[in-house]
Amino acid sequence: MRSLSKRPLLLVLAVALAQTMALGWMVYGHAMLIAHGREILLDVTPVDPRSLFRGDYVTLTYPAAMRPVDDLTEADRRAGGIRTGYLMLEKPAGASVWQSVRASLAKPTPAADQVVIRGSIDLSANWIDNSQIFVRPGIGAYFVPEGEGRRIERSIRDGSVQVIVAVDEEGNAGIKGIVIEGKRIYDEPLL
Repeated sequence: MRSLSKRPLLLVLAVALAQTMALGWMVYGHAMLIAHGREILLDVTPVDPRSLFRGDYVTLTYPAAMRPVDDLTEADRRAGGIRTGYLMLEKPAGASVWQSVRASLAKPTPAADQVVIRGSIDLSANWIDNSQIFVRPGIGAYFVPEGEGRRIERSIRDGSVQVIVAVDEEGNAGIKGIVIEGKRIYDEPLL
């Protein structure tokens, strides 16, 4: 009978260990993306969020994520639903901010001077005047030091904010920091 009473305890411990390992792997993956991902700089446009439960944060959207609907094939456009999509970006000569060059549902192979960000495209409701699509890159919110959210939002409205994004070879993106008026102000801690 004693071995039967230990079995549920061992099962609970095994589940707790598995959950801890999964959480640790997620944190490790994010830290590695921020530490080793290729850095690119993107312009942002304002979105007006407010949440009492999330603390100070800034919601971001990216002009580079808007692409002409013609980037997608006719079959892709008729597919409907939310699909994994990819943005191909490159930095124009003499510029500091990266620009998108195309969107697709299939992962493209970037040249050495390009980068690909994976996101999602809502093919059923994501059309803007039927000429553009929006690829959501999954980097739409950034938590900032307490009391700084409104100041950063004002700077975004003024057009003086860019976001430093780390991108890995799979197209995963993470916000690494914020640049305000040409100065790197905030950096995402690794842990």
